[in-house]
Amino acid sequence: MKKIFFIVLTVIIIIAAAYILLPEKPVIAQDLSIDTSDVIAGKFLTTESGWDKWWPGTKTGDRQYNFKGTKISIDKMTNSSTYLKLKKDNLTFDGEISYFADAEGSAKFKWDAVDKNNTQFFSRITNYFKTKDTEKLVGEILLSLKHFLEDERNAYGYRIYLNHAKDTVLLVSANTYPIYPSLQVIYNTVTTLQQQAGSQGPNKQTSLCLMLPKQMSTNTR
Repeated sequence: MKKIFFIVLTVIIIIAAAYILLPEKPVIAQDLSIDTSDVIAGKFLTTESGWDKWWPGTKTGDRQYNFKGTKISIDKMTNSSTYLKLKKDNLTFDGEISYFADAEGSAKFKWDAVDKNNTQFFSRITNYFKTKDTEKLVGEILLSLKHFLEDERNAYGYRIYLNHAKDTVLLVSANTYPIYPSLQVIYNTVTTLQQQAGSQGPNKQTSLCLMLPKQMSTNTR
């Protein structure tokens, strides 16, 4: 008798916990930050031609896509969002993928969806696990979009390389003369600086600047 009582009590506790903890409606919420510009984000998220390039699965019709048995149909596209339906097993999610500026040089993509039809209490547990599996697939789709957009060849049509320019080198020769230096002394100084500049490499571009006082005087006794 006690055993039956504890079994019934356990079932009641599980049902109560499911009622309290599990959401009433199946909900998908995924987001991902991608290193790309707003312009590129809109180009590939809110146009059908953009979807055709990055979609990781197959295209089955006009605005109809499939990924690992999950069916996607696009309802509407705006400047910053794509509204769609997602069908997986017995669940049908209405939602949108949107983007907005995140940190400098990146955009955050959000996929939010809800199944407004499956609200029965006794299906909450099974729908919860089905929703989690579907949410993982949504994460895979967003990750595929990330890999696509962060490759410059896909986003811009060519690869971008970042390099560092070397600092300018300034060569200085300073001397003090009791009288105004002769032309030969000046030429010798220039030749020395040219040789030093040439030792930096044959392709180095050099320029010389010689500063002399306009007038020099000496005191004699």
